[in-house]
Amino acid sequence: MFRTHFAFGLLIGLLSLNFFVVDPKWLFVLIVAVASSFPDIDHPRSKISKLLFPVSWIISWVATHRGIFHSIFPIIGLYFLFDYLGLSTIGIAIGIGYLSHLIGDALTYNGIDFLYPISRFKIAGPISTGGLLEMVVYVIIVILDVVLLINNNFINVNFY
Repeated sequence: MFRTHFAFGLLIGLLSLNFFVVDPKWLFVLIVAVASSFPDIDHPRSKISKLLFPVSWIISWVATHRGIFHSIFPIIGLYFLFDYLGLSTIGIAIGIGYLSHLIGDALTYNGIDFLYPISRFKIAGPISTGGLLEMVVYVIIVILDVVLLINNNFINVNFY
C-alpha cells in the first residue's frame, strides 16, 4: 500500500543519510520517500498512476503489474539518466526509493522478480497486502521514522 511504501521509503532515506554527504538532507530524504511509489506506475489504481495519468495509462496498458517496473532495470536506467544530466545525487535518491519499494513488495505473498523479464524467479514473503501483518509493520516503521526524524534534527523536540 502507498502509505507503507512511503513510510518505508522515508525510513530508508533517513538511514541512507549515514552513507551519503547530501545537502539539503531533507530534499534527499523526500526524493527517496516519493520515489518509493514509482514502481506502481504500472498499476492503474495506484496514487502515482493517478498523478501521472495519461502516461501511466499507457504504461499499464503495455506492462503488467509487478513486471518490468518491479525489476532492477528501471533503477539502473533512471540512475544513468540522472547521472548523464549531472544530477547523480538525485539519481541515487530515486534509486534508493525505488529499491525500497521492490524490497517491500518482495516481502508480500505476491512477491516480485528482481530480474524480470530475464528470469522467472519470484521472491515472496509472508505479508498480505493490506493485511494485519502489513499494518503492524507499518506502525513499527512509522515509529522508527519519528525516532530518526528527531535524531536527525528534522523535528525539534524538547522534553524539559
